[in-house]
Amino acid sequence: MKENSSSRFNDHFWNIKTHLDLSISTKETCRVIAILSTSRGEGKTVVSKHLAMIIAEAGQKVLLIDSNLRNPSLHKLFGLSNSIGLVDYFEGKRELQEIILPTHQERLKIILCGTVYSNPLKIIHPFKLSELIQKVKTEFDCVVFDTPAVHDGNDAFVMSSFADCILLVVASGYISDTELQKTLKAIQNINPSYAGIIFNKSILI
Repeated sequence: MKENSSSRFNDHFWNIKTHLDLSISTKETCRVIAILSTSRGEGKTVVSKHLAMIIAEAGQKVLLIDSNLRNPSLHKLFGLSNSIGLVDYFEGKRELQEIILPTHQERLKIILCGTVYSNPLKIIHPFKLSELIQKVKTEFDCVVFDTPAVHDGNDAFVMSSFADCILLVVASGYISDTELQKTLKAIQNINPSYAGIIFNKSILI
């Protein structure tokens, strides 16, 4: 990727951050952000990574969490081992501080998935998830969840129900209007703090 292309790419995420800041200006806070997509392959994980990086670059301490326990990929984008992570915490095998990993960016840390889990709903307990969020909010200014695709199961909605706001990533022409409307309705039912849609055609290469 050429330098000017990279600059334009980053500019798009600065624009997203600005719009997010403006959309929540009347609210007390938006410290926990869940990023969703209707189906796999819409660019949700790339958006999660770069938005978290931009927020960290803006001066906030950010924790990026790979809560896609069915099909994790954040570890690949960061070049990290997926040997420990959120699954280990939910199963009581690791303490929280053991699964928070550094990245190449000083203000950005990450929790990976760990062992892939075929049915995450068996281990995602609302109390445990709420406890995790409350703990990390004492250390970080912003928490970004990269969730599973909605089509993969209800765990995306379980994660999102604890968020302060939700961003939906949509690949232009990738899903039908009917599918999109179903996803939007489901989001509004579980969490009314819906911030907006990111169309990746204009921001992803």
